[in-house]
Formats: sequence, C-alpha cells, structure tokens
Amino acid sequence: MMHWFEGPLAAFDTETTGVDVEQDRIVSAALVAQDTAGGRVRVTRWLVNPGVPVPPG
Repeated sequence: MMHWFEGPLAAFDTETTGVDVEQDRIVSAALVAQDTAGGRVRVTRWLVNPGVPVPPG
C-alpha cells in the first residue's frame, strides 16, 4: 500500500485583496505539482489584474 506522500502531490494557492468572497479579488495564484516522491517539481504562477486598487499590506 502506498502512503499519501509517495504518490502524486499538488498544491494550489491564491493571494487576494481581502477575505470577503463576494467583494475581494484574486491577484495571484500558483500551482505546484510533483508526480512522485523526490520527482521533479513543476510550478505554474499567474498574476491577475483584479480591476480594483490593491490595498497596502
């Protein structure tokens, strides 16, 4: 039986202008994937124009 950390792994992350799901917007996203333990890591990143001013901090 294979352990969860021995198989394919993927992580998805976003950065937003805030925490309000109805008002705030995504400004960046990233996907990190690895097919096998110790295998090559693939990273894809996106920058998004949220169409609104991004607050500092």
